[in-house]
Amino acid sequence: MLDLGILAAKEIPVTFSLNDKQLLIVERARTNSEHLDRYSLKNELQNLEFPLWFLDYETCISAIPRFKGYRPQQQIVFQYSLHQLEKPDASLEHYGCIALTEGDPSQLLLQHLALDLGKTGSVIVWNKAFEMTMNKEMAKLYPEYSDFLTNLNARVYDLGEIVNQGIYLHPGFKGSWSIKHILPVMVPELSYTNMEINKGDKASMAWWKMTFENIAQEEKDHLLESLDKYCELDTLAMVEIYKKLCSMI
Repeated sequence: MLDLGILAAKEIPVTFSLNDKQLLIVERARTNSEHLDRYSLKNELQNLEFPLWFLDYETCISAIPRFKGYRPQQQIVFQYSLHQLEKPDASLEHYGCIALTEGDPSQLLLQHLALDLGKTGSVIVWNKAFEMTMNKEMAKLYPEYSDFLTNLNARVYDLGEIVNQGIYLHPGFKGSWSIKHILPVMVPELSYTNMEINKGDKASMAWWKMTFENIAQEEKDHLLESLDKYCELDTLAMVEIYKKLCSMI
């Protein structure tokens, strides 16, 4: 396409070899219009079981394992945010944990998550491969939580797949299904823009600094607050995107 001078999706010829999803994305760019498979969207959302739980993890990678049982470059889960929607018209409840300990933070995190997360209801995430993999790895590290994490994974639903599968597409997504691209289009009143911590790598570095570096308590408190706001927005974003999708049925 570069050799043909094509620099934008809307310029791609209809005769170009594209798969079905790519064709939908190109059509959104060319026509500046949305695509909605209302029937599929309704089926997806109606299969969710209340109460709904919106879950997000924050992790950090260490080249040299810091804790027993870890391999090089393995993700360390140190934080979660969890929003609960008991029923469609219920008030939101929020739970969260940022584990700051001398030992493996995932152990403390699991203690809190097992108390906060109910045993029934769909667990909604964005990019289920990540959360489900983290759950499987934590189950290996802490077999006493294996049943809990297996049950959690069996209830996971990936909200991002509605975009990734092409059920709902908007030209503003620009072919991406990252929540950072979806949120400004679907819920513009929520934004990561002015947050001190607004990306996963910044969250990782903040946790590392608080855990392994000698910093003043004032700075630690500030980083802790920023981390809490960032991860909470990740799950609140899913809640509001879910509500917006429900309004389209």
